[in-house]
Amino acid sequence: MTSENKIVTFIYFGEKQVSISFYKGKNNLLLKKDFLQKKDDLISDKDSVSFIEEIILEFEKESQSFIKNVNIIVDKDHSKEIRASIKKKLVNDKIEKEDIENTIFELKKIVQENNENFLINYIRINNFSVDGKNYQNFNEIQNGEILCLEVKFEIIKKELEKKIRSKLSLLQIDVEKLFSVKSLNLIPNNNDEEDLNAAASNLYYDFDENQVFMVQKNREKLGFFEKLFHLFD
Repeated sequence: MTSENKIVTFIYFGEKQVSISFYKGKNNLLLKKDFLQKKDDLISDKDSVSFIEEIILEFEKESQSFIKNVNIIVDKDHSKEIRASIKKKLVNDKIEKEDIENTIFELKKIVQENNENFLINYIRINNFSVDGKNYQNFNEIQNGEILCLEVKFEIIKKELEKKIRSKLSLLQIDVEKLFSVKSLNLIPNNNDEEDLNAAASNLYYDFDENQVFMVQKNREKLGFFEKLFHLFD
């Protein structure tokens, strides 16, 4: 089943509301429901979890489908953005995909080691540079001696991620991807910033060859990287 045909669920945990949406392809909203409640911790709130269960069961009944995974959106207070760059001398003056992969892993390791209480959920290569000349994506790159990458990492608190997974596991639901309000507000030409589920849907369905979402290693036999070059399939 292609991503355009499968049903994708988004849940936003905000300061004053929980919002759940179901999409089947980009801009094809099937159902959206909001639960308004101002509490200190809506993720742990029994009423919000009951709301999610009720809406999912209602949708499953109407659509004759079964929701196994959801995508979670968290507020910006629970995430951080880190920008890093790295420069490497190439061995054969020829840039291979493996050079990019290995360089990203080097940066990823450094970021993770310096943020032990956070997990990396999103990576985007903002710029490729070879011998001082900038390129927007890998396919544009010309051969050279010095490779430089400018990379944006988004990290989310491990404690929060663990809490979300624990609550959703009670409903026998797993987390597919984690988004933050910060990254959604940075989507170019995003004219619907107030509807964060819609913004997450756009990011989910749109293909950006420079972006990487972190996924569980055992999910559908995928490795750490889901999009960039289809690493480690």
